[in-house]
Amino acid sequence: MDINTIIKLVQSVPPDKLTDEKTLRKVLKAAGKESGQKFSDEELNRLVKNFKKIASGGMGSALGMISMLMKSGVSQKQINNIKKKMN
Repeated sequence: MDINTIIKLVQSVPPDKLTDEKTLRKVLKAAGKESGQKFSDEELNRLVKNFKKIASGGMGSALGMISMLMKSGVSQKQINNIKKKMN
């Protein structure tokens, strides 16, 4: 999945809606569609749960989040691009 697409979609969501399950499902479905993936309800539930955990600061630390991203296939270059876009 293209991380830049995800960033753009997440940035388009008002901050007060980042933990709203209906909104997150819609954004994650759109991200999947952009990358040619179709998520099952089970996959969407898991993704929403993980996103809420990250959005609420539940990853423990930035290092924990970077580790999780790299395990899911995000490269160090993509992580550096995320850092630049968030600053």
